[in-house]
Amino acid sequence: MALKKLKKEDVAQIVELYQNKNSSSKIASKFKISNVTVLRYLKKEEIETRDSSYCCRIKALDETVFDEINEESAYWIGFLMADGCVQQRGVNSFQIALALSEKDCEHVVKFKNFLRSGHKIIHENAKLGDAARISIFSKKIFEKLNYYGVIPNKTFVAKVYHLENNRHFWRGVIDGDGSFWIDKKTVPRFSLVGARPLLEQFIKFIKNNCCGVKTCKVVVHKNIFAVNLSGESAINIVRVLYESSNIFLTRKKEKARELINRGGFIREYKLNKRISIDLDGTINDYLNWIGDDDFPTIKVGAKNFLEILFNDGYDLILYSARTNREGICSWLRKENLLEYFYLVTNTKLPCFVYLDDRAVQFNGNFGKALEEIRNFKPYWKT
Repeated sequence: MALKKLKKEDVAQIVELYQNKNSSSKIASKFKISNVTVLRYLKKEEIETRDSSYCCRIKALDETVFDEINEESAYWIGFLMADGCVQQRGVNSFQIALALSEKDCEHVVKFKNFLRSGHKIIHENAKLGDAARISIFSKKIFEKLNYYGVIPNKTFVAKVYHLENNRHFWRGVIDGDGSFWIDKKTVPRFSLVGARPLLEQFIKFIKNNCCGVKTCKVVVHKNIFAVNLSGESAINIVRVLYESSNIFLTRKKEKARELINRGGFIREYKLNKRISIDLDGTINDYLNWIGDDDFPTIKVGAKNFLEILFNDGYDLILYSARTNREGICSWLRKENLLEYFYLVTNTKLPCFVYLDDRAVQFNGNFGKALEEIRNFKPYWKT
């Protein structure tokens, strides 16, 4: 069909109106032409058109929330991977929906606030019980989620891209499809169900970031798959995911705290075999602080020292004031030290002994302790 001829100045005005956020239908009405003609002229002038969800939007929505990956955005990508629904309902209609049990309505509110959305939360009676639901339409958010692997009909094929090693993403997945508890025999348990490709990625994440986690594998679970952990392995993965986190499903966070606290009781009987070892200046050649992502070289003899302690049956904890836990684990893995530690933490835990380049041993004499503190220098400054 031939394009209706318009004056150059009319075409220029159409482009200007459209770029000033006027809808194509409003412009069509002004020039007494069809909506299709407006869109064809915009295409001819190489103007990128907005999807219909944007054009028709009357409620607030921040479509840039997934443009930058931070703790919140990574978490919600993970949660939507587990419990969200994305679908294309028409040529230019892209829906993102989240529905949770009414008891988790607070979490739906968190998602709404994250989106800076003016959309209403719908409370509905579903077959499996009362639910709270929010639904938005956005081509941009839909495409961003697709980029990270959150796609339509993902139940049996889910796989993450670009966030495989992000703990906030995995916490979102576990808040949606994971569970952890203490069984009747007081054994900590952890389980994550989902598609095989996603669970295989989770196992790689565990191996790269979690100390003291024994071999685990993907197993068949009803008509889907699962990864199951127990004992200290369950505690350690929960600790990695939930400690120092700011966004989470509240009831899961409370359960995580219970499980982590349980870890102290599990190993209490072996307290005389537990050693806390400092990182900087103790097992590496630390001289001065440069940054959280800068790691000095391993100290000569450190690997052999750790191997001896490990083979003697000691439980080794790596303690560091650094906040970049992922970076610490990456450095340990590069230096082939990760296998010796069952835990990496910035929390002081009960131990038989603490090995630290900045420690002063207290022998019961406060005067002597005061003197040592006043004259103290780490060995690498003397």
